Amino acid sequence: MLGQRATLLIAALAGSICVFLTGCSGTVVNAAETMSLVASPASVNLGSIPVGSATSATVSVANKSSAAVSVTQMSVTGQSFSVNGQTSVPVSIPAGGTLSVNVNFVPSSAGQETGQLSISSDASTTPTLIDLVGTGSAAAAAANTTPQLSGLSCSSASMGGTATDLCTATISVPAPEAGFRVALSSNNPAVTVSPAGLIHANMTSVQFMADSTPVTAAQTATLTASAGGVTETFALQLNVPVATLSLSP
Repeated sequence: MLGQRATLLIAALAGSICVFLTGCSGTVVNAAETMSLVASPASVNLGSIPVGSATSATVSVANKSSAAVSVTQMSVTGQSFSVNGQTSVPVSIPAGGTLSVNVNFVPSSAGQETGQLSISSDASTTPTLIDLVGTGSAAAAAANTTPQLSGLSCSSASMGGTATDLCTATISVPAPEAGFRVALSSNNPAVTVSPAGLIHANMTSVQFMADSTPVTAAQTATLTASAGGVTETFALQLNVPVATLSLSP
């Protein structure tokens, strides 16, 4: 072939036929090899988490063959399961390589849920299947509705002279019927705030005023909001007021 001499040797060994070509160049392919993808782990338990919250786990598939394997499709069953990360297909996994996929679990109701991640490819073992299981916790979900202080911010991060800044304390979920009390303080006497703020029922924030007086040197005042063992802070920069010259006629 192409001016080259090829010698064909055929030998029958243990019921199989081996073909050897000599005098030729090129890549030798073992036609008897099985292309396979192996999942690790083969099943994933994402544990018990509050209803409405999220968790994730990483699963990998390894190409155990000596040639590249092409992944053509990824799909998930189970209402509360999904995948992210490398989900664009087709994607090629080189010989000896791996593909990692993140599996998400967001339970919408209490109880155990099952699902399955299916990865289709041109491997002979397709599809590669990974069993999924997770549990939504109703008791934890109820606890998750308890408000927690989640933030403290002000309209301006700096003040100078006699000024007022509008600040806001926020919580994670709407306040209960009795409201939610937030303790407020300032570590600098040049800035004063109300000692507490009340977030009314079904609201998620309360606004309050931070009043400053002139300072003779630039400094920082730290505002603090506290509730239920959680503390949030906000730093206010206090600047020396710039003197202005006015002329009278």
